[in-house]
Amino acid sequence: MQRRPTITAIALLIAAVPLAGCRTTAELLYDRRVEATHTLDQLYGRYGGSPLAGAVTSGIDAAASLTHEEPNGFLSSLGNAAREADRAAFEGSCSQLGRGERPLLLTDKARTFFEQSSTRDDCHRYVRLRAEIRRMEAELASTGRR
Repeated sequence: MQRRPTITAIALLIAAVPLAGCRTTAELLYDRRVEATHTLDQLYGRYGGSPLAGAVTSGIDAAASLTHEEPNGFLSSLGNAAREADRAAFEGSCSQLGRGERPLLLTDKARTFFEQSSTRDDCHRYVRLRAEIRRMEAELASTGRR
């Protein structure tokens, strides 16, 4: 008599193991978005930003300190906009490279960085993640789930 409940409990545990690993499309989508963002963050961190954006933001930061502007003032916002524009341009170049296209590279620093095989591999990985994200978003949209 004692064996039957033990066998039943073991069978239920075995049956539950595959279900514990099941994740919804929304959960997987979140994971892919985090992975894509992390991949681009790592790439941009290695790149270090463009020399032009660095010069612009340095000048803006210097002007902000001379005028004793508040941290969230107009000049600070301009500096943030310059950094975001630089990152957006970097993302565009990485996406082009990852798709096998030739990105427009305006500086020697960018040319050298994007010629590295590790950069090409990481950009290709980023593009694959973004494609997977678009596919998952379309799947969720077609089923009406979010």
